[in-house]
Amino acid sequence: DTAIDLAVRCDAYPAILDMLDLPSPVHGRRGLWPDVMTHVRERLRQVGCQGDAGSPHGTGEDRFRLERLSPGDGPFSPWRVATRFARCSDLAVMAGPTDDASVFRETHACFCDLLLASGRPVLVVPPGRPLAASVRRVVVAWAPGRGATRALHDALPLLRNAQAVHVLGVHSHVDLQSGGEGEPAIGAHLARHGVRAEVAAMDSRDHGVDGAIIEFDCTDHADLIVAGGYGHSRAREWLLGGVTRALFTR
Repeated sequence: DTAIDLAVRCDAYPAILDMLDLPSPVHGRRGLWPDVMTHVRERLRQVGCQGDAGSPHGTGEDRFRLERLSPGDGPFSPWRVATRFARCSDLAVMAGPTDDASVFRETHACFCDLLLASGRPVLVVPPGRPLAASVRRVVVAWAPGRGATRALHDALPLLRNAQAVHVLGVHSHVDLQSGGEGEPAIGAHLARHGVRAEVAAMDSRDHGVDGAIIEFDCTDHADLIVAGGYGHSRAREWLLGGVTRALFTR
């Protein structure tokens, strides 16, 4: 639903990737599976989208495309195919992990590949908590590095439309006493891009970096956390950084 809502608002052309290993269903008249197409039509009706004949992407449901990815589809894992799709997209949207161990493994593998191999921003939507149609409150987890800088700038279209943006830095006690890591400068930079942001800094001693971010998010009742993702490859598997993994599994 989040992906559909964003596509409608941005007049985008979304590709919906079904990554479940299920028997092949019957295709509808537009090539989409009936159950998925029914949901797309219902969601379009809910958001009041009838399609725009002048849109370069087609009208209404014609803009939506479905691809079925399963473990048996060729030599590549389905999440690596998803990564190839993401490289030709502005944004990858995926569901967050559940408590089911097997589903978690697949979701984690997909997230790692999208985040660390696609080069595109990834929006993770927790189960049962779709992103609001209008993002009102955003927390930007700031750290002086490539990942956070890239995430902040990729999120600018959402930040411009938000009602409240908080830039949060979490530092050691020593760094905090010396003035933090440039949060005021980032706030001024965002202002030049039309984003009014408040800056804040927290001590990492009590909760750690991930705990401080999550605590601030809960206190602020944020709709969205923007954070840089970190990880590396070892033994042919992606390993996420501690803060990235904590936010992903939250």
